[in-house]
Amino acid sequence: YKTSVVKDAPITLKNENIFMGWYTTPDFSGEAVAFPYTLTEPTVLYAKWEERSDIPYIVEHYKQSEDFVTYTLAASEALQGSTGSLTQAKSKNYSGYHYKNFEQKQVAADGSTVIRIYYDIDSFMVIFNSNDGTNNTYNQVFFYNQSQKLITNRFTRSGYTFEGWATEINGDVKYKDSESVKFTLQNNTSK
Repeated sequence: YKTSVVKDAPITLKNENIFMGWYTTPDFSGEAVAFPYTLTEPTVLYAKWEERSDIPYIVEHYKQSEDFVTYTLAASEALQGSTGSLTQAKSKNYSGYHYKNFEQKQVAADGSTVIRIYYDIDSFMVIFNSNDGTNNTYNQVFFYNQSQKLITNRFTRSGYTFEGWATEINGDVKYKDSESVKFTLQNNTSK
């Protein structure tokens, strides 16, 4: 029988994977083959591959503009993952904003994956209570950090003159009728 010697390891490539060596078994048990390698019989060598875990992808965070139509890039993050695995994008906490649902994507081998997360301005309801006047209550929607005039008083109460709005029953007046206010939501105060 003949003996052959393979001087150098065959060169092989697999997109975005790391070559870990040549093995004589398909389950990669034992040691990797060292070269030069002596063959004494027909032999199959198996290439062992490991997925790269350093494939770049981008996560972009967009906050809704005051026009409530467009979005502005607020932050961009460069992350890494394995080819074909799902991204690990996470939303941020922006005061006065909430994120819209988004889906993770598979990490593309060429590093072209981009996840875009959009954040809308928070809104909340202010309830105006008549405090024993007519019509009981009415509501007005406000948006985080947006100047807006309070609705003009629509209530009447026999024997009383409207002086303004308080934040508790029989409390001191905090806002004048139709006053422009800006709510920040963080501590439910206005500016």
